[in-house]
Amino acid sequence: MEQQHRCTYCQLPIKGCPPLQCIKCNEFLLCVQCFSCGVEAGSHKADHGYRIEDENSVLLFSNRSAWNGLEEESLLDAVEQCSIGNWEDISDFVKTRTADECQEHFSAYFINGNIGKATLPSESLLKKVADHTAEKELSASAMVPVDLTIHEQQELGYMPLRDDFETEYDDDAESLISSVSWDYDDEDFDIAFKLLQVDRYRQRLKEREHRKKIAKEFGIIQNSTSVGNKRNQIDKKKHSKDEKDLREKMQPFGRFHRPTDYEQMFNSLQREKRLKNRIKELFKYRRNGLMRVSDCAQFETARLVREKRKELNKQIGNIGSGKPASVSYSKKERDISGKDDSSLSFSHRITNAVMSLSAMPGFDLLSDREKKLCNSISVNPSTYITVKACVIKDYLQRRQGIPVKIRFPNHLDKSQRRKILTFLSDSGWISST
Repeated sequence: MEQQHRCTYCQLPIKGCPPLQCIKCNEFLLCVQCFSCGVEAGSHKADHGYRIEDENSVLLFSNRSAWNGLEEESLLDAVEQCSIGNWEDISDFVKTRTADECQEHFSAYFINGNIGKATLPSESLLKKVADHTAEKELSASAMVPVDLTIHEQQELGYMPLRDDFETEYDDDAESLISSVSWDYDDEDFDIAFKLLQVDRYRQRLKEREHRKKIAKEFGIIQNSTSVGNKRNQIDKKKHSKDEKDLREKMQPFGRFHRPTDYEQMFNSLQREKRLKNRIKELFKYRRNGLMRVSDCAQFETARLVREKRKELNKQIGNIGSGKPASVSYSKKERDISGKDDSSLSFSHRITNAVMSLSAMPGFDLLSDREKKLCNSISVNPSTYITVKACVIKDYLQRRQGIPVKIRFPNHLDKSQRRKILTFLSDSGWISST
């Protein structure tokens, strides 16, 4: 049954037109006839404000602003269609209220009021909800910008304030979501498809940021410039062929390690290789009956003497009658030993080799360790001194940034060069890297 209104002054039912409600007097209704006569009763005065009371003017909240039911319904529809925050659009939709009034009324009664307390989740419940926005995965953009000169920034198209490039990896990834729009009448299938597009975009964006992070950590961005390429070429010349091959094989593991861990692993593999070579040498000495390290130098010296003697006999045999020539000892040496040259003792042969080097120029300038080195690798003292001076000079120039390649005489083989470099590195003349 429809509600029946009565005039507070004449007590007659109000029909045909809506009643007039006094704003200052609570529940004081007047019909049109009494209102036109300007009646006054009790605390009600004729100059009080009024509003037209109809079926849509029911007050949902007891407030001074007096939002009627029609305005409340329009406000909720506007918030649903325009979203919270677009208060200018919401005000245009409601038409009877300003943007500030719409914002204040919605915040006071639908967010902070009893309706908001009953419907919105509490802070304790929000803390239990898992965050799936993956902020840590996309935190590379917040890293420190790359230190590049203005010329290098222009060359790469790098914008340091944004930490972005003009052309990024997978530069058309944004095309997945550029045409996606959300409508209030979307069906479940449409929403699922749009969410799938957003997820695909996030995966491609994640890969872009991941590649940028690796490029920063390993200095790939700096090496991509023209200056970086020249510097990289100079650094490559410092490494031997074995080191270059090993670094090339290890490149796929770069994305799984930090730069410090990557260099540490490379140095460990290099050290492992040197230790394996040393172990092979020690096994060779053990097979030859050597039990002490001090005997190894004598063994190497005797081996080189034998090889030189074989080579000399071969050359003499080719020149002469074809018979191998033998190295004869002086009569004094034979008288002292009481034996011919074929049965001289091992230590006597080593002494002869040392005596042969001592007669060469520059022998007195060598230390005891350098004398042993020259004996073990069968290198003239003057040649060793020349090689040593060139290696140290080239090393000092490389430390100053001058690209220099180590120079060796052509008659030195790889083993002799390697042993000389190892000796200088162990003695502290040059560094191992």
